[in-house]
Amino acid sequence: MTARLGAIRNGQFSMLSCAVGLACGAIGHAVALAACAVLVGWGLGPATPASSYLLARLAPADWRNIVFSIKQTGVPIGIGLAGLCVSLLTVGWSWRAGFWSGVGLCLVVAALLEQVRRRLDRDDEGLPQTGFAL
Repeated sequence: MTARLGAIRNGQFSMLSCAVGLACGAIGHAVALAACAVLVGWGLGPATPASSYLLARLAPADWRNIVFSIKQTGVPIGIGLAGLCVSLLTVGWSWRAGFWSGVGLCLVVAALLEQVRRRLDRDDEGLPQTGFAL
């Protein structure tokens, strides 16, 4: 999927899948929570290969080890910070506030990625990757 659509477009699909999943979770019904788990899991799955594909292409060879180390370390730190923020939102407002803040963040990130998509979603020859435009 990454090679066909590009890493950034793949990231956008991931963000949108997570946003839809979190919106389902905010409903609170057991079936909606199951859909939340599936959609968020489906969204998170392609994110690591897409980011690795992009970093392998863009990071200078002598910096790749440190770049990938920072990426691998930054992900769990980001998850921990997200858990802290969602916990604070839940205590301060309601359990749904955590879901809706995640939806908003995913949509903002997906929109911001569009600013760099055309420049970064190119193959090694500099040609746009095949796929469809949203």
